[in-house]
Amino acid sequence: MRLRILATTTASILLLTIPLFVGASSRVAVKTKTIAATVKPVAQIRVPAATLFDRVSPSVVEVGCNLGSGFVFDHNGYILTNAHVVAGFSTCNIKLNNNVILIGTVVGTDPVNDLAVIKIDQDLPVLALGDSSQSALTQGSKIYLLGHPLGVSNTIITQGTLTSRHQISNLNYLTTDAAVQAGNSGGPWVNESGQVVGMHEGILGNPDGTASGIGLGIPVNTIKNMVPTLKEPVTATVAEKLPFVSWFGSF
Repeated sequence: MRLRILATTTASILLLTIPLFVGASSRVAVKTKTIAATVKPVAQIRVPAATLFDRVSPSVVEVGCNLGSGFVFDHNGYILTNAHVVAGFSTCNIKLNNNVILIGTVVGTDPVNDLAVIKIDQDLPVLALGDSSQSALTQGSKIYLLGHPLGVSNTIITQGTLTSRHQISNLNYLTTDAAVQAGNSGGPWVNESGQVVGMHEGILGNPDGTASGIGLGIPVNTIKNMVPTLKEPVTATVAEKLPFVSWFGSF
C-alpha cells in the first residue's frame, strides 16, 4: 500500500506517493547533543482570536529554504520547523514578523519525525509548548494555525478544529479542518490560550490526486520528547540526503 500526501512547502501543492515500509538505511546517522526547551508552562486561559494573534505572531517566522514556516521555542534563538522544509540546506533566510531577514543555521534534523531546529543570533518572543494529550486536546477542540502560506509576507492565521488522531507506522499525528496552503509546513498549531499543541506537516491527498483539505500536524508532545535529542550541526552534503517528507506507512 502507498499513502498519498500533499506536502505544503512549494509554491504549488505537490502530491507525493511514499512506500509503506522504509528501511533503516533511509535515516541519516549523526551525533546527538542536548538542546533543552526553556519554555515555562502557562495557564490555559482562553483569549479572543485577535488578542491571541497579537501574542503569538511575533514568534512565527518564514523559513526561506523550501518555502515554509517555523516558530521560536527558546530564548537562545532556536526555531522549530519541519525537516523537509530545510532539506538540502545548511543555512536559510529567516524572515521575522517585522520583515527583518536574518541568516539561520540548520542546527539539526530528525527526518523520521520530520523535525528540524534552526539557530539565529537573536532573542525573540517564545511560544509556550502546551499539551497534546487526549485529556488536554479533545476531538472538536478549537485550534488556530499560523504561518506564511504561499510565501506571503505577513503571518496568516486560520481557525479550525481538531478533527481526529491518526497513527502512521507507530508515529502519532493530528488532523484539522483549518484552511492550509503551501508554505504552512512548520507553522504552529495553537490552542485558545496560545499554547502550541502541534506543528503543521502536510495535507492529505485524495486517491484522484486532488487535495482533501485535511491538514496533518505533529503533536507537540512528540516535539517535546524529541527536542532534547536533535542532531549536531549538519553539512549541506548530509542535508541533501534527508527525505523531502518523512511520511511512512498508511492509515
